[in-house]
Amino acid sequence: RLAQVEESARKAYQPISPQPKNLPNIIFIVVDALRADRMPDSEYQRQLLPKLREWEASSSTATHSGMHGACAESSCGLKALFSSRNLDEFVDEPITLQEVLKWNGYQIVMRLSGDHTNFYGLKEIYKSADSYADGTDRENKWYVNSDQFVIDAIHSLDLKSKKPLFLQLHLMSCHGLSEKHSIPSFVPAINHYRLSQEQKNKIKTEDQRQPYLNAYDNGVANVNSVIDQVLRGLKDRRLLENAIVVVTADHGEMLGERGEWGHSRSVWQPVLRVPFVLMRFGGSLRTNFTDYPVVSQIDIAPTILEEIGVPVPPVWTGIGLDFGHEASRQQREVRFQQHKHIGLIK
Repeated sequence: RLAQVEESARKAYQPISPQPKNLPNIIFIVVDALRADRMPDSEYQRQLLPKLREWEASSSTATHSGMHGACAESSCGLKALFSSRNLDEFVDEPITLQEVLKWNGYQIVMRLSGDHTNFYGLKEIYKSADSYADGTDRENKWYVNSDQFVIDAIHSLDLKSKKPLFLQLHLMSCHGLSEKHSIPSFVPAINHYRLSQEQKNKIKTEDQRQPYLNAYDNGVANVNSVIDQVLRGLKDRRLLENAIVVVTADHGEMLGERGEWGHSRSVWQPVLRVPFVLMRFGGSLRTNFTDYPVVSQIDIAPTILEEIGVPVPPVWTGIGLDFGHEASRQQREVRFQQHKHIGLIK
């Protein structure tokens, strides 16, 4: 039945008409496994993203550090993010943010570090792409999880179309399977992905845990460099003169809390909490959602559409943050799920 409702909504959707001439470009950056507590506005003792902070200072910006993911791994996190649905509401062919933007005149371009082609069929939710490449691209000279692929792609984008641009980027720098290109800032550093479960069980003290925190933080520092290079490249191509930039994550990462490491197995806060940064260049944001008490990553897509004045599909579960949803602000609850673990936050 959900699939039938989705298809009916797809057929009934009415794009904005006539199309405004000043729709902003949308640069949508998803950082795989980026924890919310590493963001510039957090109380973490290390400032790992100073370049992002500079970009925030040069734009009209809204941030939320308490956003909750719908699950704890990429396969469901990305689908929830772009289809604005909780896991129990998934359908095979959801209406996605990319699809709605294409209906409203956007060209859809994706450059994704990592394997989205073979990993749980993620590419299936990107059917609306006009131009697509991920880490498995045969012309990619870099390791599949290298963000240098994304940096290079910024300088080689073929953007002859006069349509507004939706550019989706996926970064892997702070994921345990990534390839780092910057000199490590924190040593000693050991990637916890290299450990057996028996070795992880022996990590009991903060001193023992520190080398693994260092390795993760080196990855976040690499994200700082990649985002800066990406945005500078886009600025040089004059793509930020009228643009919205989103920085978020598909899920977080456990770094030894409660004896857990990595993601996709638990639903503790470090793996569920994700960042959300919304920057507006060449104008001012209409929204300011810093005081919203309970938010989910499924709210990001409708927030973007309402920010640019595009109709939101009625079948989406998420809400546009701070766009007159006062009842939802007070009575909100969000759901999450990871395998047999199911929960509610309100």
